[in-house]
Amino acid sequence: MTDSFIRPVDPASGIVAEPLKSTSAEEVATAVERSRAAFRSWRFTTVEERKALILKAAESLESRAEAIGRVITSEMGRVLAESVPEVTKSAAFLRYFAGIAEDALAPTELDLTPLGITAKTARTIHEPRGVAAIVKPWNAPVQQIVWALAPALMAGCTAIVKPSEYTPRSALELQRAFDDAGFPEDVVITLPGDGATGKALIEADIDVAAFTGSIATGRAVAEIMGRKIRKCVLELSGKDALIVDRDVAGADLVAAGIVYGAFSNCGHWCSSIERVYLPNDLADSLVENVLVKTNALRVGPGDRPGVDVGPVANRAQFDIVKEIVEDAVARGAEVLCGGGPLDVPGHEGGLFFAPTVLTNVPADARLSTENVFGPVVAIETYADIDDAIAEANKSNYGLGASVWTDDPERADYITRRLDTGMVWVNEPLQSLAACPWSVYKDSGIGVELGASGVREFTFEKVVQSQMSDNAAPRAWYFPYK
Repeated sequence: MTDSFIRPVDPASGIVAEPLKSTSAEEVATAVERSRAAFRSWRFTTVEERKALILKAAESLESRAEAIGRVITSEMGRVLAESVPEVTKSAAFLRYFAGIAEDALAPTELDLTPLGITAKTARTIHEPRGVAAIVKPWNAPVQQIVWALAPALMAGCTAIVKPSEYTPRSALELQRAFDDAGFPEDVVITLPGDGATGKALIEADIDVAAFTGSIATGRAVAEIMGRKIRKCVLELSGKDALIVDRDVAGADLVAAGIVYGAFSNCGHWCSSIERVYLPNDLADSLVENVLVKTNALRVGPGDRPGVDVGPVANRAQFDIVKEIVEDAVARGAEVLCGGGPLDVPGHEGGLFFAPTVLTNVPADARLSTENVFGPVVAIETYADIDDAIAEANKSNYGLGASVWTDDPERADYITRRLDTGMVWVNEPLQSLAACPWSVYKDSGIGVELGASGVREFTFEKVVQSQMSDNAAPRAWYFPYK
């Protein structure tokens, strides 16, 4: 059998990195066997034992944050001002899960007294599901893995990570942190590879899958896991809206929030702001401010000091962004700034796309419904807040939304009517380890982060006990009266 290879490309220069061997289906099967063997003992380690190892991994990761950040930037273009904090934030997430796991996994005593049962007790305990397959994308190649890996390990699962073929070395740097921490052999395994590797892993003898990616691939993962009657946690991106209420004072902060929400990480967040709805009477001044701030963004290679927005992460995504914008313009959308590829002197092979703001985007344009996952945002106006909410809810996605208002009652009114798993008030797309990353509609199923994220990798075992009055037979046993 001929080996296949993955060849990551620096999106700022077009330079192809040294190829890495793609993990074959046979090697995947062997890795799953090794992981299952490791699970037999790992599942019986204490939370304190797991915590100690996770904290060591966090220390190792944090100590090499600068170097790992540069690997991230070389693989997917993210600016160092974001790549290095991604690593330190991932270390903080590891510490968070190490700290909350004991409470998250604590048994729950069940109250039987309303049933008139006094001799029995009952409780639920959280048992690890087994071998967890973690298949994650390129847009935050260390953080995305940690979001699933840390809770899986603290729950008592072993884990096999299949990173994106665009960012394998970032994931291998994370693997090194767990190796340096002294994790038992095969508790954490990273398998570089392409889509065939990921498919082989999902089809293998795993017990739970955590996948982040497209709706189409998410459906395929769900179908495979469904046939096996095994659990999956899916986060399938979004098309997040930002709604500005009339009652908002900090207009400059609102404009800054729109620009940050749309263009940080080159728009490569599942929760990036792709649609903005402004009240008619504030629209002109806010749009002008947004354009000033957008035009001031410095676009260039991610390792250049002072750069705000790096290249689009890979050629496939670059083509998607370009085609979606071209489609919107062809159908009548107005480009307010940006609108196409950008030449950066000295980096002619780079995948740079100008931060783009459009308006009057027709409903039949791809931009109105598809997830762009790039530095593009559409701004529209509204006369009535309920109209803005209705437009925001038209999407088949249901990840997050951002609401800007100084009125708590208005914030609650809008929040309760948005069909999304998350709402940020006066802030876009913020991820906090304690806050569940919740999804709705086609954005997926299950939860990441928070105590709920730990329990996703467990099943509830119900234990009923009677430790008294055991000398006489039960009244309901045979023979029946």
